[in-house]
Amino acid sequence: MRYAATPQGSSLPPYSEVVIANGFAFLSGQVPVDDAGEVVRPSVSDQVDLIFGRAIKSLAAAGLDLRHVVKVQAWLTHAAHFPEFNAAYSRYFDGERYPARSTVVSELAVPVDVEIEFVAVTT
Repeated sequence: MRYAATPQGSSLPPYSEVVIANGFAFLSGQVPVDDAGEVVRPSVSDQVDLIFGRAIKSLAAAGLDLRHVVKVQAWLTHAAHFPEFNAAYSRYFDGERYPARSTVVSELAVPVDVEIEFVAVTT
């Protein structure tokens, strides 16, 4: 197994951002953070863009991209965010090949409206 931990000094809790095991890359729940690693809360669409930007970098570090993603789990703080979330989310996939996805409405551990985790195949 390979692990990529969150950088020390980040405002995020300690965890492995990516774990690669048994042919899969598991990306921990991604929240919108700026380049300094600080949590930010712009619009839902902008939060999705920040999350995908971070996920794309994590995937690239493992030699992967969004075409390798087979499962997405998303959490929203309010069901009312679902249309804006879907519109932003759909920009990242080709429209014919979407990963399997679950979306849940729940309170989140950090003060944001969106959290997304990704599972990708490594082969």
